[in-house]
Amino acid sequence: MPLDATARAVACRIDGRTVLSTLRSEVPLSLRETTDGLQVLASAFGPLGGDRTRLELVVEDGAHLEVGTIGSQVAQPGPHDPVSHADVDLRVAAAGWLCWRPRPLVVTAGAEHRIDLCARVDRSGTAVLVETVVLGLPGQPAGRYRSRWHVTYDGLPVLVADLDVGPGAAAGWEGPAVTGGARVLVTALLVGPQPPAGCQVQGAQVLELAGPGILLSWLGSDTVEAARVVQAFLAGVARSGADATRDRSEGPRPVGEPPSRPDGAHVRDLALGLSS
Repeated sequence: MPLDATARAVACRIDGRTVLSTLRSEVPLSLRETTDGLQVLASAFGPLGGDRTRLELVVEDGAHLEVGTIGSQVAQPGPHDPVSHADVDLRVAAAGWLCWRPRPLVVTAGAEHRIDLCARVDRSGTAVLVETVVLGLPGQPAGRYRSRWHVTYDGLPVLVADLDVGPGAAAGWEGPAVTGGARVLVTALLVGPQPPAGCQVQGAQVLELAGPGILLSWLGSDTVEAARVVQAFLAGVARSGADATRDRSEGPRPVGEPPSRPDGAHVRDLALGLSS
């Protein structure tokens, strides 16, 4: 039986610390607060065709939240419907900071997964968004993936993007103008008042947006290398001062501000461990 579920979290700032004032979820989504921030756990296998989920994250004035996922998701066709849907609705208020960094999503042969991401960032807010998609399991054909992003800053559009790849997509999706035959795709976006100038990540394309913000795109065949690209992007964001609004002198670590860890540990956490 297809699943239809909504999860919602609201982060606010109280006495100099970020706390979660709302934390609500339904199967198959479970929200868990951990030492590394808020984690989304898929409590049921999938997504399967026919499933529909909605995740709502709200970061209020001055709050800071890092959100990831526990384990990877593997989109598979359902018994009666190959298509699964996921809606991600993000809102960052003034001086808020949000990092949305789910683990890679694998779209298996015969499956079709659609995601609609809407992010609204108020003036002086910052959002860091990361998406990693793997088209097919090792040695198997790709599934179809459709991703639509609509991101605004201070009420104005920063990025409106529509990606449709995999069997059934428009002709040419495997060509050099789209995936170039790659099966691992990374998209990362920074929107905020202090985007880094001249940000470069080896092997990736980085575009400066007028929003203000920067957009990274990377294509490859190795999830470990994809994880290194993501980590390099996040490190560049940190060095740029785009997250300087987080005041680490205020005492206890805010929700989602991870402890210092070796780069290798970050990469192991980000990678799926799939062979290419």
